[in-house]
Amino acid sequence: MQKKEKELFKQLCSFRSDRFDKELLQHASPAVLGHLFFNRMQGAAYSVLKKNECLGAVNREFRNSLKGAYEQNVERNRSFFQCVRLLSGLLAQCGCSAAMLKGALLCRLYPEGCRTANDIDLLVHPRDVGLLGRALSEAGFRQGNIRNGAFIPAARREIIESKLTRGETVPYILEIGLPYMRFLEVDINFSLDYKN
Repeated sequence: MQKKEKELFKQLCSFRSDRFDKELLQHASPAVLGHLFFNRMQGAAYSVLKKNECLGAVNREFRNSLKGAYEQNVERNRSFFQCVRLLSGLLAQCGCSAAMLKGALLCRLYPEGCRTANDIDLLVHPRDVGLLGRALSEAGFRQGNIRNGAFIPAARREIIESKLTRGETVPYILEIGLPYMRFLEVDINFSLDYKN
């Protein structure tokens, strides 16, 4: 990207800023659009354009690509927050303490449609890993990974090795079937600074 394209990119990512240089919009190129999508900032960019009443100042393809992504982010977050509520209920029932990390918090802090999350990261005390794992299994979660849109169950060896070498479990996955969120993935972390 050229210098002015980089400046526009940064400006479109700065959804909390009140400064906006409309002159930079003439550099709304396919390269800028690609970088916005690659860095998952398309929702923020649309929000910035809308807030500054500049949606009509960029070409239709640029604007509609961002708009579609923004609307998808909004719908995806509705699904995500249903999952957060589901998981919160499970945590309350099993009686173990846990903190939701990263995405669950950031999706609430960012303006609507500006941030999405692919999974829910939990931090639990090591003694509660088994208790929470059983609660998730009883609720229909299975340990494994998603590959090419399909669930692949984890082998017993992988489950054991993950606990021993990574400070986290193999992800727990539930086919949830919500808009833009076919699977709910829960990552249980029991160490913030695990070193092997």
